[in-house]
Amino acid sequence: MIRLAPATASIVDGVIRITPEREQQLVERIALLERENELLRQKLDLVLRKLFGKSSETLDPAQLELLLGEPPGKAPASLPPDGAPEEANASSAAKTERKPRRERIPEHLPVVEEVLLPGPVKACPDAWRRIGEERSDSLDYQPGKVFIRRLVRPVFVKIADRDEAPVTAKLSPRLQDGLTAAPGLIAHVLVSKYCDHLPFYRQEKILATRHGVEIGRNTMCRWAELAVFWLKPLYQRIHDSLLHGGYLQADETPIRYLTPGAGKTGLGYLWILHRPGGDVLFQWHASRGSACLEDLLCGFRGILQCDGYSAYGTHAARNPGITLAACWAHARRKFHEALQTGQNQAISLRG
Repeated sequence: MIRLAPATASIVDGVIRITPEREQQLVERIALLERENELLRQKLDLVLRKLFGKSSETLDPAQLELLLGEPPGKAPASLPPDGAPEEANASSAAKTERKPRRERIPEHLPVVEEVLLPGPVKACPDAWRRIGEERSDSLDYQPGKVFIRRLVRPVFVKIADRDEAPVTAKLSPRLQDGLTAAPGLIAHVLVSKYCDHLPFYRQEKILATRHGVEIGRNTMCRWAELAVFWLKPLYQRIHDSLLHGGYLQADETPIRYLTPGAGKTGLGYLWILHRPGGDVLFQWHASRGSACLEDLLCGFRGILQCDGYSAYGTHAARNPGITLAACWAHARRKFHEALQTGQNQAISLRG
């Protein structure tokens, strides 16, 4: 037996006593690093899915069955129901395969008839008697056209009394004195921009190349400003109608915009109010601060459904009559992201 000096024996005894404690610390440290590594992998996977994956949040039915188990009463996928042979299933599937069907032509559209006569009938129409007809309908399209609307107001004098002043019809009200554009053209420009997403410069090109009409984009901008002036009362009525309800949905979406002379784009926001089954209102602001809600929700009292953005909470704290309701779409999205990045954990938690 080797005998150690008292000082050496004391050091060895200390190492033996410290080693289990140090080992436990290392084990805990390794477990912590593994958890952090897994979390970073999940975050990286989530970023890659957002950049390159599909945006749909729907789940594959097979994946749902994996997570939730077979639904009650469902027959195993490998066995046909009621013991029917697989050949019968295959034949029935072939029979039920949908065939492309001909689309029905809407009945509310106007009809333009074109009568086609045979050559012999054209040559001698009196020798033939019509006994019926065959019809073939097809959908057609006539491109929009730009035309001049000329209002003619005849001037009349009374025949029996020539001393009476001449009379003429009053001119229809115009959006602006001297304006050369009729309301129909301005409405078309606005619908093309805000509903069909055609910017003014593209409309300018379409009008010039297809219709031979030169209308600059600056002119269209002035028309839009003029239309805003006349439509503002309608906008206010829609806004008031929404604010007087007891339930609203709100959101804000970022949009890049250009300011003349700034040299770079700025980031603004379209704030949106919506009531299910009712109107939708958009309000533009150059910021995302809670001050924007003072105008958007001025006087509103009721339930406001929104996401977790802090501006809504700040506004609700200043206005006690507002009760915030969370957005289920955002709540579901977190579960979906957790499932995508940690499916094994989700299955293990389910048991």
